[in-house]
Amino acid sequence: PPADQIMTRLNDGMSYKQYMDLYTVSYNYCTSSRMNSGGINETLGAGSGRSGANLMGADLYKHLSQYFVAHLKQVRTEAQDLSDEPLLRYYTREWDRYTTGASYVNRLFTYLNRHWVKREKDEGRKNVYHVYILALVSWKNEFYAGLQSGSGNKLTTAVLKLIEKQRQGETIETDLVKKVIDSFVALGLDEADTNRQNLDVYRSAFEVPFLAATEAFYSSESEQYLAANSVTEYMKKADARLGEEENRVDLYLHASTRKGLVSKCEEVLVKNHAELMQEEFQRVRPPSRPRRCLTPFSRSDLADAPTAFPLPLARRSQLLDQEQEPDLQRMYLLLSRIPSGLDPLRERFETHVKKAGLDSVERAVGAAAAGGVSASANGTPAPGGDEVKPSKEVKDKADAAAAGGVEPKAYVDSLLAVHRRNNELVGKAFRGDQGFVASLDRVRLLSLSCSTSSFLSALSAPARRERRDHNDRNGTRLTPSPSPAGLPRVRQPQQGVRVA
Repeated sequence: PPADQIMTRLNDGMSYKQYMDLYTVSYNYCTSSRMNSGGINETLGAGSGRSGANLMGADLYKHLSQYFVAHLKQVRTEAQDLSDEPLLRYYTREWDRYTTGASYVNRLFTYLNRHWVKREKDEGRKNVYHVYILALVSWKNEFYAGLQSGSGNKLTTAVLKLIEKQRQGETIETDLVKKVIDSFVALGLDEADTNRQNLDVYRSAFEVPFLAATEAFYSSESEQYLAANSVTEYMKKADARLGEEENRVDLYLHASTRKGLVSKCEEVLVKNHAELMQEEFQRVRPPSRPRRCLTPFSRSDLADAPTAFPLPLARRSQLLDQEQEPDLQRMYLLLSRIPSGLDPLRERFETHVKKAGLDSVERAVGAAAAGGVSASANGTPAPGGDEVKPSKEVKDKADAAAAGGVEPKAYVDSLLAVHRRNNELVGKAFRGDQGFVASLDRVRLLSLSCSTSSFLSALSAPARRERRDHNDRNGTRLTPSPSPAGLPRVRQPQQGVRVA
């Protein structure tokens, strides 16, 4: 029949005159008043009061449906022994030819769609479609269902195998995957409204098994990769894989899959290994020697640190202490994808800043104490004779080191330097994240509020003894003087009292 030429030999071409002749035949057949319906009245359940034109429309619709079924049975027979890529090539080739031909046939029977099909649908008759939708329903029932029947799901299996090859680095024909997936979307027909997209076929035939295969693939790969590589290298791999999967959606998946696919990949690649990444953010190493803390917040404020990091009796290493901005930024972007993924990092970052401030002040105190000892040494008697008097500048430095341990300006400057360095780190590596900014601000306020008391309490026992000996040599005795609550009391000299 002429419809067969359009459906199977469209490449042979058809003249405009031939096409118009076929359209005229279809129109005349639908408008014919001939009453011999050939049993269509009974087949479609038509009432006895229907006109001859209605019956002829039903007859034409029936023959079209029978033609589609017969054609697709032949297509299905030729695909029985095919699998994997050969099956996909055959399926996509036949799909292109079938849907293109069906669109031409649909226009050829415009009058049938506009009048008979519309009237039948308006009267509530089921299983009556426009000609193009009828062709899709026939494809779904006669060809697609046959390929997907049983536990084999040959079509879905072939698509998933091709996608796995691409994930393993092989080059594939992405057009094959895209056309098959597009057919799944097209076959989702809404009985109530055929113009509305229905993704039931796509989800059941492809999306559900695809997400399951994705989880299995990346679970295996991530475990094997971590066993052979460092966490920082794994983060690079995970970041690249997440980008690949988002690009995959743009290449050939339906847009609705993006959310589920990204969520599944984040769960497998990031959430399942979040603890390892958080550990790499600031990993504990055994201390080489115990360290003595000199500032008021060195112990009490670090008491709330995570139990896995018993600071300050441990020396830390890895990304945060080494300030490896690219890796820190990559970790931040990965962990920000999962709920509460950044919370442990913010806590450890706050602890890190406190510890950095402590170390900075400790270095300043140590440098001042060393300067004081050196200055005192300059005032001892020289061998064989008179006492060498130190200069006024040296004497003042010695007195400052002995009395206070460190000058206030040096103390504050050391804390501000720590704050500036970590503020830059927050801006670059953590993209100005408000959680990290808040952690940094909490440490800054704590440090500034404790600056005075930290300065006074930094006076060590050797420095106090040195100060007492210095005043005893000058004939003064120290007596306690009142001090604010919570601060060490500094003793003032009483003039005129000499030590025997």
